[in-house]
Amino acid sequence: VGFESIRLVDATLLNYNNIFYLFFGTKEQDGNVLKLYTSYKINGPFRKHPQSPISIDPSKSRMGGRVIIYNDKIYRFGQNNCRNYGHSISTMKITKLSESEYEESVCGSVEIMNHYGPHNIDINFENKLLLIDFYNNKFSIFAGYRRFLSRMKNLI
Repeated sequence: VGFESIRLVDATLLNYNNIFYLFFGTKEQDGNVLKLYTSYKINGPFRKHPQSPISIDPSKSRMGGRVIIYNDKIYRFGQNNCRNYGHSISTMKITKLSESEYEESVCGSVEIMNHYGPHNIDINFENKLLLIDFYNNKFSIFAGYRRFLSRMKNLI
């Protein structure tokens, strides 16, 4: 509730201490501004956090996976888009998270050598699973044709 007319980019929802925190960017700001809203209900209404936007740094503002809690510590992944889209992931440790406070600091990064990425990371500690993505930026004379065919399939 409250976002019907806004296109959210890489929205991530976290339920922490019975408060829902919604991290997101918007298309207009190209993922370089990270906003934070809160609600007591999963479907809202959401209110702007007093410290929102919480990041305006292209090295970490666009969400790069869900927020995780590990050993009672909270971590957020952000895409590092400084050099190229999805160049790597910045890892932030969230040190303050409440309805009135937000604080984080960079504590690491993840990069795949000789590739672009990851641009998204997901960790499941229960099943001991890690999912990351990456890509190679290669020229293809058929790229436009494949994109056209893909869009045609979606119309049919």
